Amino acid sequence: MYRFKKVSITTLRDKTIQGAKEFLETGKMNAKNILFQVGSNDLEVIQPKNVVEEIEQLIIDTKKSLPKSQIIISQILPRFYRNQNLEQEYEVKKVECNQLLYELCKRYEAYYVQHENLTQVHFQDGIHLNKQRGIKLYVRNLKEIVNPLIGVKSDDQDSSRNHHVREKPDGASNFTRYRQPNKMYNNSLLKGCISMQNMNIDRKYSEIDMTFKWETISKEKLYTVLEESSTRDEILGYENTPFEINCSGVERAEQQLNNIFKTLTMRSCKIIKSFRKKKLKKKKPWEDRELADVKKTVSNLAKLLRINPYNLNLRNNFLGHCKLCKKLIKRKKINLKRKYLVSFQPLEIQILNNIGNY
Repeated sequence: MYRFKKVSITTLRDKTIQGAKEFLETGKMNAKNILFQVGSNDLEVIQPKNVVEEIEQLIIDTKKSLPKSQIIISQILPRFYRNQNLEQEYEVKKVECNQLLYELCKRYEAYYVQHENLTQVHFQDGIHLNKQRGIKLYVRNLKEIVNPLIGVKSDDQDSSRNHHVREKPDGASNFTRYRQPNKMYNNSLLKGCISMQNMNIDRKYSEIDMTFKWETISKEKLYTVLEESSTRDEILGYENTPFEINCSGVERAEQQLNNIFKTLTMRSCKIIKSFRKKKLKKKKPWEDRELADVKKTVSNLAKLLRINPYNLNLRNNFLGHCKLCKKLIKRKKINLKRKYLVSFQPLEIQILNNIGNY
C-alpha cells in the first residue's frame, strides 16, 4: 500500500469476527492504526444486528488491548450471487448492517471506510475483488481515511481539492458549494440510458457495451450516488462547459453526457452481461461426448460452490469430479495415441519393405 510505510496485512484462517477476536487474543497485533474488514461471511448466517454487536465487542476488546491505537472499520462489501433472491436478501442485510456500523463508529470514535463505488465489474467471482480493478479501488478508498492518520498527503487529492473549492461571495451568509439537483436526476433518464445502445446515435460515443437491470434497490443506490461530491462535480462540469456550436462540440457534449449516464448506471443497476467477443475454443482430438459431460458437471458444481463456499459435501463432490476429469483426459490421450500407432503400422511395414528392395 505504501512505499515508505510499514503495513502488515493479516489474512485470518477463520474469516469471521470470531476469527478476528482470536487473532487479537494472540497478542501479535501491535499497530497505531488498525483496520478491520470483517462481517461479510457472518452476515450470510446471522442478522445485521447480531453482526454489529459482535463488531462492537471486537472494538471494545481492541481498545482494552491497544488503548492508543486508532480503529478503522471498513464497511461490508457487496456480493453478487448468481441466485437473484440470495443477492437481494444479502443486499438488504448489507445496507442495514452498514448503517448500523456507521452509527457504531460514531459512538466509539472509530473511523469508517465506505466502498460505495465498488460494482460487479470489480469482482472476479461475485465475492472476491479482482486484481485489475477491484483491489486498486479498494486500496484507494482505504487511503482516503488512512492517509490523514499517518501523515501522508496525496497529490491527486490536493489538486482536486484546490480545483473544486470556490471562494465565498461577498455578502453571502450561507454559501452552498452545489446547486440543488435538477430534472437530470430523475431516474427515468437513467432507465432510458440503459437502452441507449438501441438508439440511432453514433456508436463511437453512445454505445454502452454492457446490459443492465433496474432492481428494487437501484433507486436507493441512485440517490446515494447522486449525493456524492464527485457525481455532482461531474454534472456541474457538464452544465458549465461552453461547448462549440459545431459537430465536434456536439460530439464532445454527447461523449461527456454518456460518461455521466454510464457512471450512474454502473453504480446503481445490476450488470447482467458484458458484450465481449468470445475466443473460439479449438476442440482437442481426444475430446468426446463423455468428457464433455464430465466437464459440464464440474462447471455446474463450481457455480454452486461459489454460492455455498462452506458446503463440505459440495466441495468434496467438486474435487472428486475434478480428479475424474483429469483421469479421463489422461485415458483418452493414451487411447488416441494407441489408435494412431495402430493406423500407422501398415504404412511402417510398407516403408520397411520398400527399403529392403532398394
